[in-house]
Amino acid sequence: MLHLTCNTPLNIQSSKHPILLRSPLTAPQKSEMAAYAATSPRLHLQTLSEDVHLYDLHTIESNPQSMLWSTKKVTTDIEQTRAVLRNSLPTEKQPWNERWAILLRCTPETLYDQTGGNDMAAWNPWKGETCYVSQEEMEQRKAGKLRLLGVIGIVREQEIGYKIHPKFWGKGYMSEALRMFIEMWWGMEVNKKYDRLLAAADPENKASLRVLEKSGFQKGEYRKAFYERGVLGGKKSDLQCVYLLRPATSGVQVSLRKMSSKEIRFGVEGIQTEE
Repeated sequence: MLHLTCNTPLNIQSSKHPILLRSPLTAPQKSEMAAYAATSPRLHLQTLSEDVHLYDLHTIESNPQSMLWSTKKVTTDIEQTRAVLRNSLPTEKQPWNERWAILLRCTPETLYDQTGGNDMAAWNPWKGETCYVSQEEMEQRKAGKLRLLGVIGIVREQEIGYKIHPKFWGKGYMSEALRMFIEMWWGMEVNKKYDRLLAAADPENKASLRVLEKSGFQKGEYRKAFYERGVLGGKKSDLQCVYLLRPATSGVQVSLRKMSSKEIRFGVEGIQTEE
């Protein structure tokens, strides 16, 4: 398995799952295949791609459990998922609109978790999936393609969103991916103008709130009957807004500016801002 190292190391705090990031200012080497934006012991992050990730994304977007907390309805065919994927890519008007695939690496830990043993021949992270896949997709899997188990990215400017296939819930993957994503995002040159990240979760989605809190997000405004859940036919649900300030250890000095109306709505407080 490919394991990337930094040509220019970034300041990464120690943790249970250390993270390796490629510096955003360093061009990838050919040996790296420009494949992964960040790496942790069990996961890779890779820019979401229609050519590589469409069918795995469909197993998430078509799963009612995956979409339980989303404003969107489940997709019923691959073309609907293709449209979702294309709407998750950056544009000239929304350059921040970008997603990364969370990929499962085959390591002794993940092999045992998926198979209950150490037999590489038994490794099949797609076991049990019933969605139709193309011949090209099958060939990619035979050639060693990694399984997409979730997606993470910026869904609105400064605002993180993510989802993960229910098959991989409760194993710490989302916490690992979120921490990896945050470290990567702070380090990107284009994001140095931001001093805070935003996120939100349905208060009933306690697992997601725990993931955010473990990554350092602080609670902001609580909004009653704020959003409509697509899977539940538009039922109104509450929303807990949270925020994360840029860490002082990032080495980037950003003047805390006057908050936008959106940031005020998310409940960012106790910050001295410039007029």
